Amino acid sequence: MNSNQWDTYSKLYNDGIGTEGDKLHKNFIDPLIFQFMSDYRNKVVADVGCGNGYFARKIAIRAKKVFGLDYSAELVKLTKTNTSELTNIEILFGDVLKRWPIRSNSCDIVISNMLLQYLSSLTNFAKEAARILKKKGILIITIDSPLHSLFVRAQELLGKKDKKLIQSGSYFKREKRLKKTLWDKATIEYYHRPLMDYFNAFTDYFIFEHMDENTEDGEMPRILGLKWCKIKN
Repeated sequence: MNSNQWDTYSKLYNDGIGTEGDKLHKNFIDPLIFQFMSDYRNKVVADVGCGNGYFARKIAIRAKKVFGLDYSAELVKLTKTNTSELTNIEILFGDVLKRWPIRSNSCDIVISNMLLQYLSSLTNFAKEAARILKKKGILIITIDSPLHSLFVRAQELLGKKDKKLIQSGSYFKREKRLKKTLWDKATIEYYHRPLMDYFNAFTDYFIFEHMDENTEDGEMPRILGLKWCKIKN
């Protein structure tokens, strides 16, 4: 995992997302998360990969407590500033590929908002999410849909290359790739993996409950949302 890229682009990210989220988040990502969260009043929520804290701010209005965890030191600084007036938010720095600085069995909900495609492995994330969740706790995941890459790859094979995906390849090939993102102002590393990997990584700890998808143009898969329920301590 390359955390330095998020340190490098922390200001760009913060300026673009703001305290409410950009168009993509407000219209296509956040609705999926809120749909899966249902009633979260008086719940303890961990926003893992919290970025600049825009979503932690939104849910702090109703939640009992919100942990915001990120592996970019620069984003953690910005998040602390962005949430400084809220007394029920605790912002933490930590490598999400290692043990998280959150107590076991302490959370009702864990949110992974557009994080997992930037992790080299999903194994530790699944284990740690299960560890900090109470029994029957909820894990909510949003990611760039792997089917988006499949759609773009099909277009590429027809001679219509998407300039935002600097590197592309087979849908089934698991690898680190580069893309233009953050409003086409940054080049970011991410890890492509097929959809099956996002399911298989969590089945030891969770029962799958629901999946939903969003599209920006009515054709191309864009955002994938997954909801899981913890099955054991």
